[in-house]
Amino acid sequence: MRMEWTVITALVTLVGLGISVGGPVVRLNGSITRLNTLLQAMEARLNALERDLEAQAGKAADSHRRLWARVEQQDRQLGEHETRLKLLEGGH
Repeated sequence: MRMEWTVITALVTLVGLGISVGGPVVRLNGSITRLNTLLQAMEARLNALERDLEAQAGKAADSHRRLWARVEQQDRQLGEHETRLKLLEGGH
């Protein structure tokens, strides 16, 4: 009879230990799952932002190229006008 109580006590202790350890493990697993989901969502958003940034950088480079081409064209025109003025004023 004493042996049965020892076995029952040991079983109850093991069940209590399982419950006391199992609860926090289950909550930790849920937290890890939520964090993993959040990280995946953030990764997707970051990838989208990087794609948008690359597209914007391409547009900015094209815009700068067009602006510099226009500035160079205006510089040539200004040089031509200066030459024409010098000729009209009788200079060399």
